Amino acid sequence: MVLSVLAVAAFVVVLVALVPRPNAQPIRTVDVAATAARAATRLTFTPAVPLGLPAGWVPTSADVRDSGDGILTWHIGYLTADGRYASVEQAAKVTPQWISIMDSGGVRQPSVQVGGTTWVQHYKDVREVTALIRTGDGRTTMVTSKGGGLANAQVLARAIPASQR
Repeated sequence: MVLSVLAVAAFVVVLVALVPRPNAQPIRTVDVAATAARAATRLTFTPAVPLGLPAGWVPTSADVRDSGDGILTWHIGYLTADGRYASVEQAAKVTPQWISIMDSGGVRQPSVQVGGTTWVQHYKDVREVTALIRTGDGRTTMVTSKGGGLANAQVLARAIPASQR
């Protein structure tokens, strides 16, 4: 009986070693500019299209979402070069509830200057979410960084053209 168990175990080891396993799912990328052009017809503002992001930043989602309270939100999600998640959220006529939902309930921190523009900073330590928020030109723009801290949020905020902040 012991020999039978050993034979089966040896067969399983050989089978596991020889059978190819697929690698992780490939990262799905999206064309942010093309999606933004289509989204503009649904929004009351020109949606942001970040430019000049560092190598390794991959856009994985871009769409218009109903974020509750009837607020349509332009969303872009990125996988950063360091494997973290960052996003852009934009909407018109936002509510305090919208901000709380989008920044994961972050607590206000000191404001920061990015690209000559002042951004309000929020941070949620439990989820490690840093959010930079700017309101102007009929829209509120929020960039978030999950686990990448203020540095990744600043990179994304800097990449949004001033006319689209």
